[in-house]
Amino acid sequence: MLTGARSPCALELARQLHFAGHSVFAADTSTMHVLKFSNSIEKFYTIPSPRFDGKGFIKTLNEIVVKEKIDLMVPVWEEVMYLSLYKDQLPKSCEVFCSPFKLVHELHNKWLFIKLLNALEVKAPRSVLLHTQEDLQDFAFEAPYILKKCFSRGSRDVFKVMTAEIPKINIEPDNPWIAQEFIKGKNYCSFSVCYQGKLLAHTAYPVQYTIDGSSCVAFEAIDHPAIADWVISFVKKINYTGQIAFDFIETEERQLYSIECNPRATSGIHLFKLEDRLADAYFHQNTQVIKPNVGNSQQIVAGMLMYGLRSGVIEKKLSLYIKKLLTTKDVVFSSKDIKPFLFEPLVLTSYWLNSRKSKRSIPALFTYDLEWDEDPK
Repeated sequence: MLTGARSPCALELARQLHFAGHSVFAADTSTMHVLKFSNSIEKFYTIPSPRFDGKGFIKTLNEIVVKEKIDLMVPVWEEVMYLSLYKDQLPKSCEVFCSPFKLVHELHNKWLFIKLLNALEVKAPRSVLLHTQEDLQDFAFEAPYILKKCFSRGSRDVFKVMTAEIPKINIEPDNPWIAQEFIKGKNYCSFSVCYQGKLLAHTAYPVQYTIDGSSCVAFEAIDHPAIADWVISFVKKINYTGQIAFDFIETEERQLYSIECNPRATSGIHLFKLEDRLADAYFHQNTQVIKPNVGNSQQIVAGMLMYGLRSGVIEKKLSLYIKKLLTTKDVVFSSKDIKPFLFEPLVLTSYWLNSRKSKRSIPALFTYDLEWDEDPK
């Protein structure tokens, strides 16, 4: 069972699991997404929002687990926060592929993640927690520096401060901000699958074409031994189980800093081909780390058309952008599973209409009813 079915990552994982011979079910609060049309799933279920109806969320999942005899549940998106919290309420016969809530929350909270790095003596950017506007006036960083909320995604509410003038920010009691030193260097992302502290699948890719400088819409697998070694060491220290992704900055001196962690699936999952047998990692059946071939490239065509062009123009590499757009495989398209691609315009139109109705951007709307945005009480 895959939850968070709206994510393109869920479509990718469903195809991987189906290819490996598993019966795949999917669930989401939204009824309009590409996975719903895929031949890789047996059935789709609509479930209550974990953010607004936690009891209904876990009750409905319990009913599905019993009815369909689910033996593995994989939270794909930010609902991992809620499943890690409630997973003891599911039948013991169903493994929930994530770590305990305390650890998942620690990784998801940007301030607690930095504190964890410091406690493990892992190199981390200097950071200060801000509870009030006055805290921002008192800290000693010089511009440029970064301001961001402890809970945010896709680099929303992340600002680079370039001058000595102190910006005004709205700090909510349950979601403080961080002031963080700006580190100049190359940006990379990683995606990994782990079980009990052991790395089972891994890839890394440079940040190129993005949604407003944040979430990538095109990806190319690279071999980056330093990132792989960093992830191997970190997940072993915290005995991590589940999917995990990191944002890195590598300086000119080859110093590696992890600036954020996502304890869930990210777009790096698209870099694995079916023949890589990524599904084996979710059942912790492989003995060697599964990696995609270097140079394997994928793109989210809709994202490239809506957001990637700006990256191409800003970086004055329009010709490279056009080449990438025309020659790179789309993550949704598959000749053996064509319906998701054919119905994608309908899905995107639905997102656009709901975005206008709710007065939220499409990226903000996409995760709204799955988000975890406050410290647990």
